[in-house]
Amino acid sequence: MADRKSEKLEDSKETGPVEKGTSSKVKFNKNIDVHLNKPLPLYDRNGIKAYQADGRGKVPQDLVAFICDNYVIPRWYAASTYARIINPNIAELIATGGAYIPSEKSERFMMIYRNNWGAPLLQKSKKLAYGIKQDQIIEQFLPAFVGILKDFNDKGFVHGGIRLENLYSGGSNSLRSFILGESLSTPASYLQPSLYEPIERSMADPVARGMGHFVDDIYSLGVLLTIMLRSNDPLGGLSEREILEQKIEKGSYASLTGKDRFTGPILELLRGILHDNKSQRWTIDEVSEWMDGQRLGPKQALKRKKASRVFHMGGGRYVRPELLAHDLGRNEDALIQSVEDEKLELWVRRSLEDKEAQERYELAITSASDAGTGSNYASRLASRISIALDP
Repeated sequence: MADRKSEKLEDSKETGPVEKGTSSKVKFNKNIDVHLNKPLPLYDRNGIKAYQADGRGKVPQDLVAFICDNYVIPRWYAASTYARIINPNIAELIATGGAYIPSEKSERFMMIYRNNWGAPLLQKSKKLAYGIKQDQIIEQFLPAFVGILKDFNDKGFVHGGIRLENLYSGGSNSLRSFILGESLSTPASYLQPSLYEPIERSMADPVARGMGHFVDDIYSLGVLLTIMLRSNDPLGGLSEREILEQKIEKGSYASLTGKDRFTGPILELLRGILHDNKSQRWTIDEVSEWMDGQRLGPKQALKRKKASRVFHMGGGRYVRPELLAHDLGRNEDALIQSVEDEKLELWVRRSLEDKEAQERYELAITSASDAGTGSNYASRLASRISIALDP
């Protein structure tokens, strides 16, 4: 069955010259037309626009085409892997490839899926808190989603787009029959709000988060479940930077759950899949064991370094080295001053009480200056000290 789907993907891909078509209709290949005058804004993904497409012959008739951004590389290399995953709860990939866009006088890469997504699974709310009963989540939603993650894990695929806004009803009102939307038109996690990303990935620029790991999808599921279960949104109205501060200070689980108090098995699950140490985060096998009724012992919480004194730089106050590391690139002038007057070195040595961090700091200073103190010195210094403070 998987082989047949892979063949279908290959058959529908454009391999020869692309017919130009009209200004409103793009001929993707002999079996697919993309209608630029029929946008589907419900499925737009920020700068990635969705349009109605029609299939003929063996290709499904009702399709949705995503036209990829010229400046962001789509995950074309993962398309064949994704197409081999047979699961009714994920968007079905039909074709990938380039097509000529007359209005732009150039080709654009497209991802084309069967359009059976339906409306969003949950309607937009003023707060990211839906108060869904635990029984509904455990009995209906989780079995289907864990099935998706098992299939992803088996094929070595990372989704990078697990979030509330990317879940659709599939034309049903059941939590079992949802469809997880697409993620191939951009790099993994490129469109993910920092809320859904583990701390270390949310600190990176979205385009620089890398290919991602399966444990990142596990974490995103934990955030999604918390939003669906909780009745209050403790992070509502906060900026992405403020959300990051809360996660570093309190830990992801406490930051996301706030005043909501979960009990019983669901508490064990959320703590396991929201663990901030990815080596301690639950695996998909552990999630499956939990669903089979096994109670897993709690893993040790991640303990973060906290300085004994506040460090002042560029108008900021820091006791967590991770947050200071995150901000160094935005305060290069203040950083150079703190290095030259040795205030930062004193703080690392006396307030962090971390010999390894002190050794990394000294190496960062030496290696940054060895290459000269010219125009790139401040940026080089900021990056190397950042790594020393938060490797």
